Amino acid sequence: MKVSRSLLLIASGLIMALLLGGGLVVKIGAGENSYRQAVLFAEILSQVLDNYVDPVEPDALLAGAYEGMLSSLDSNGAFLSPEEVVAWKSRDDGAKRAAGPGLTVLKGNHSLQVVAVDEGSSAEESGITVGDHIRSVEGTAVRDLSLMQARRMIEGPAGSTVRLEVLHPKEGFRREDVELERSSERPRSYEVTVQRGTAVLRIHDLRALPLDELANELDDVRSRPVETLLLDLRNLASGGPRDAARVSVLFAEEPRLELRDRSGRLVESVSPDGGKDGWTGRLAVLVNGATAEGAEALAMLLGDRPDVAIYGETTFGLGAEPNLFELDNGAGLLLSSALWETGAGESWHETGVEPDEEVEGEGRGYAAVFENQLERVLEMLESATAGEAEREAA
Repeated sequence: MKVSRSLLLIASGLIMALLLGGGLVVKIGAGENSYRQAVLFAEILSQVLDNYVDPVEPDALLAGAYEGMLSSLDSNGAFLSPEEVVAWKSRDDGAKRAAGPGLTVLKGNHSLQVVAVDEGSSAEESGITVGDHIRSVEGTAVRDLSLMQARRMIEGPAGSTVRLEVLHPKEGFRREDVELERSSERPRSYEVTVQRGTAVLRIHDLRALPLDELANELDDVRSRPVETLLLDLRNLASGGPRDAARVSVLFAEEPRLELRDRSGRLVESVSPDGGKDGWTGRLAVLVNGATAEGAEALAMLLGDRPDVAIYGETTFGLGAEPNLFELDNGAGLLLSSALWETGAGESWHETGVEPDEEVEGEGRGYAAVFENQLERVLEMLESATAGEAEREAA
């Protein structure tokens, strides 16, 4: 099958529009270099259509090229068919959250990795654990989906089911197809314990955190007395920067997050009204590679305080706002079009939040490493508190 000159010109023009039009995607180069890239794409398309051993449908080939280009940007990028655009726009993501099977995922290397599993959920009952990979959702390969697309597909009406293809790396990379029931019931969004003289606040869901209830519980802990609070944000990837700003009033003075486009123009400023009686003692933060989005924003806001230390490992690095850009043929592009920053102008997108003190856990298996990391940080905080007490006594 030979490719006509008109088809190549149309393909080249389309790619030029994607590369240069509207500033929607990252620049490959300016002017002439961008033109050469478009011509190269047309040449590659021509060679594939003319010489590949089996006949190739041009539309399918181009769609695959678009998907590859968008997914290479970050976990927010995706090419949407006209049908997917309609479904995306009709989805209600208001205050009423969809039900889910009880797992939290992040996307990296074209795969969804499970970073948290709710206790008592259908995901836990099926044997899914932290570290497992989801290869497809309802038969759709996750490599073709943005993180938000995948999350939307995993969620749905309470009582319905979702079919996932799961890879278990800890079981010799065993593949398994599971069907999980979605439930609107959620575990408690946080828990507070006191260990080695330090209060540990483990947050499971930023979106549902009851601030008044939490403030009262922290006040009770402080009256024991406990002087230091460790905010454990590890494996927390539910909730966005707006949720972080809401929660940060318990720990930071005048917290502010700003959303800016690629030119630096302010798109949105988030600064909660008033504050609450939260934690007034010493504060530390614990993060790891599965700390993402809103949890990273919260860590950045608290890290602006000179008396707050961040422990653990560099976070995931997801701090961009995805938006849908519709094309003339009804298809669309999901792109990170703006970056979140703290009021001090610091962003965590792609680079993540780097800890002041790097602390890694040791042991066999995820649970052992997770607990060992916490224990090591608690030892450091206990030692620091004892040293401060000795200095004050002297």
